[in-house]
Amino acid sequence: LNSSGFSATDANANTTFYVWYDTWGEAGVDMKDAGAETHWPDRPAADLPGPGRYWRTHTVQQIADRVADGFKDMVIRSCRTYWYYPFVILYVVYVTALIAANRNAFLALLRRHASIAVFLVLYAAVFLLASAFYNPISATGTTRYVIAHLTPFFFVLAYFTTLEPFRSTTWRIGRIHVGPRHADMVISATLAFSLAFIIWPRLMTTYGGF
Repeated sequence: LNSSGFSATDANANTTFYVWYDTWGEAGVDMKDAGAETHWPDRPAADLPGPGRYWRTHTVQQIADRVADGFKDMVIRSCRTYWYYPFVILYVVYVTALIAANRNAFLALLRRHASIAVFLVLYAAVFLLASAFYNPISATGTTRYVIAHLTPFFFVLAYFTTLEPFRSTTWRIGRIHVGPRHADMVISATLAFSLAFIIWPRLMTTYGGF
């Protein structure tokens, strides 16, 4: 998750050792004392932190709470920092509505690109779980991990909305027919409002997503 003092041929201290502690303070003191910042720790293998030792010293509830706190951090910081969470919700609801209105076309699309779909689902699941689990070690929260994926995430969803037959979808609300063009206008207006009144002040006061 972060760079470390190890050479290219060594393991990353953060994802090899630090992640298996409960706090950054605990990890930093113990592993820095062992020399993990510059070389492989001067300790017997049995005394090094790892998934086996972590599993033996923590309950399932403690692990679940740690992951849940990580996901909670993602939501809270996404609202308090760069305000991207509302747009994640907007696009997810938008795309879900298109899928619901074109289920057969969506299933056909999945069959044509099954390997890509499986990869994206697995990648998202593993990365989000890992980021949530690493949260107490981060010291600055999960934003800096998640934010790097926002551009490709929004690009993929926006591109999906341009495909047929999804692009031609219409919904009837009373006597009014609405479609993707109207959804795009709502998202654009929301983004313009956020840029003018919410996001730009945070860019001036929020350093590196922390």
